[in-house]
Amino acid sequence: MSSIFNEVFGGKDTSKLTPIEIALGIDENGMTTARKLYDFLGMDRSNYSRWVKSNIVENQFAEENVDFWAIVTDDERSFNPNPTQDYKITAHFAKKLSMIVKNEKGEEARKYFVQIEDGAKKMVDMIRDTADYHIDAATLKGIASTGNLIRSTMRD
Repeated sequence: MSSIFNEVFGGKDTSKLTPIEIALGIDENGMTTARKLYDFLGMDRSNYSRWVKSNIVENQFAEENVDFWAIVTDDERSFNPNPTQDYKITAHFAKKLSMIVKNEKGEEARKYFVQIEDGAKKMVDMIRDTADYHIDAATLKGIASTGNLIRSTMRD
């Protein structure tokens, strides 16, 4: 079992990652690449450059050096005079992009985040229903805002 784990995850600790973060290949710095995201989404490889331009570079809701950084892989730089441009992207931005894709993987991502929101609502209800605990209004408001944050992220 551990050999399979090491083969799939390269031996890195995924205990603090969510299932979608594991699927997106989020690293220890909370980043992935546009190419990993694109591959995860199962999109046509011949449209990668166009997708990057419209969804990352020209995205009015994304900021360079905050949400994404342009990179060229060192292994390609040495032999290719025109290396493929890739982008390091934050986990947050990758999740937003995964929700706007209109294919099966995009739908899986949307369902996942809806399930997370439903789970957060259930957790709030369970906390409210527990008579042994006293939770102030500010704490409840913070828990409830998690669902609102997910909902607003999906609208973006």
